[in-house]
Amino acid sequence: MSFSRFETARRSAARRALYASLLCVAAAFGLFLDAVLRPAEVQGDIDWQDRDWESEVAVRLLQQYIRVPSGPDGDEYAAALWLSGPLQAAGIDVEIERIGGHQANLWADLRGSEPAPLVLLGHLDVEPVEDATAWEVPPYSGALTPPLIQGRGSFDMKSYTIAHLLGMLDVAAHPHPPARSVRLVATAEEETGSDLGLRWLLHRHPEILKSAWVILTEGGLVETRAMGDIKYWAIEFGQQRQVDLIACSSSQQRLEELRADVIEFSFDQSAPRLTPESRQFLTEYRESRDRPRLRDDLADLERLLRDPAALERVPPILRFTLRDEILVGHPEPDGNSWKLRISILLLSDSEREATRRSLLPEWMLAGVSVYEPSPDPVGGYSPLDHPLYLRLERALADRSSQQAAGPYLLTQARTDARHLRPIEVPTYGWSPFPIFTSFTLRAGKPHEKIDLPGYTTGVAAFRDILPALLGDNNRHPDDD
Repeated sequence: MSFSRFETARRSAARRALYASLLCVAAAFGLFLDAVLRPAEVQGDIDWQDRDWESEVAVRLLQQYIRVPSGPDGDEYAAALWLSGPLQAAGIDVEIERIGGHQANLWADLRGSEPAPLVLLGHLDVEPVEDATAWEVPPYSGALTPPLIQGRGSFDMKSYTIAHLLGMLDVAAHPHPPARSVRLVATAEEETGSDLGLRWLLHRHPEILKSAWVILTEGGLVETRAMGDIKYWAIEFGQQRQVDLIACSSSQQRLEELRADVIEFSFDQSAPRLTPESRQFLTEYRESRDRPRLRDDLADLERLLRDPAALERVPPILRFTLRDEILVGHPEPDGNSWKLRISILLLSDSEREATRRSLLPEWMLAGVSVYEPSPDPVGGYSPLDHPLYLRLERALADRSSQQAAGPYLLTQARTDARHLRPIEVPTYGWSPFPIFTSFTLRAGKPHEKIDLPGYTTGVAAFRDILPALLGDNNRHPDDD
């Protein structure tokens, strides 16, 4: 979807008029804005059947944002224009850099007393829609089917961006400037390598990210037993370094044989071991476990490493923090040949080439060519004593009856934080949404959705917590 210059201008003007009336963020309506954007009371039990979801600003905005297709089959520039509307209407400085026909990066600044900003980092793009007929609803409809809102990007990560947007508008609407500057950044191509997104910004506009006090982005996790019963509110502070390899062959059968070899010989992995990061994570995570046997297995981590049976009992999300792993996909056609994606997941102290040779020995690759499409930087970890992390952990614990906030290591997935930590920009992944993990795991598949109670509760939580993260501990965005 691309627009002529005239149509772009017309749509932009219409959007600004819409948001000025919908959100009332113009300066003349500042007092009314506080009332419109005030977060709702968060209740343990939500009657989703009788609630008028369509009347809620956060829901309507997410619907509208989903309806701007911004995957490889859509237009990121159009998504940037949509997002710029309410920001500009609130008097916030916005820059959009258009790259090519459809890619774009956006950054918006709200200046506070401390110039080094808290950066709210998201991405404009969504995963591709490979077969729209496989969806329960049109993938860009933003359909409300309570208790769900459905559509590509409903979780990853347009839901986050709406929370970032409304939090920033709350701060902008306050009569006094924030204690710290806030910068909202939305980038291109995160789902496909970030070459024209975050990597582009680091190369062409490094000051946008390198000047940050700290960066908040996706990657966190909320484990819930039920709405209002949070098991563990996890703040991601590091992730495995992932080496992606593409094996190519003219023969599908040859790649099927390679895949079988990788699976069959996967026992030949590096010895399990504790890194400082995995010890920090597992020690705090243990306290939130419901199963006595798992708590016992995690009580003595050195003993766990010596007990293969116990190690195999722990969930993969934990086991992957204790040893290098190799994952393999399925052969896929690639023009006149075939390709197979293989991922090697490295612990922080692993030597890349030695680990690759151990998990993927040369004998497996006879007759197959292998290349690495986009090497990751050497990984890094964000400190758990940073003021932002401590403020966020304290704020989340205050919202949980069991003091269940703590650190988290991301495994089997990557976010743009992997490009920021190696250059020593403190970066944390935090999801404000108390939704069941199964929804998160299905985010990239057909029928992507997020439940409405979890989404709206998360938006309210983000808006409520943001002032404390900025250092405004004595005021709330609802204050006069």
